[in-house]
Amino acid sequence: MKALQESALAEKVDFFAGEKSKLQILNLMQDHVTHHRGQLVVYLNLKEINSLGYLGGRFLQ
Repeated sequence: MKALQESALAEKVDFFAGEKSKLQILNLMQDHVTHHRGQLVVYLNLKEINSLGYLGGRFLQ
């Protein structure tokens, strides 16, 4: 990611949901991962399993 130029991320490509920029696809992928992480945290909480390790960032401190 650090090596990519901003213009490369703006490049449009065919995607199953229509033509998208590479940046849009990366954002969609991040949203998808976040959604599933949220599902996992809810499941773990329902099973009374500590889910703090799955939240990342400031929650790990």
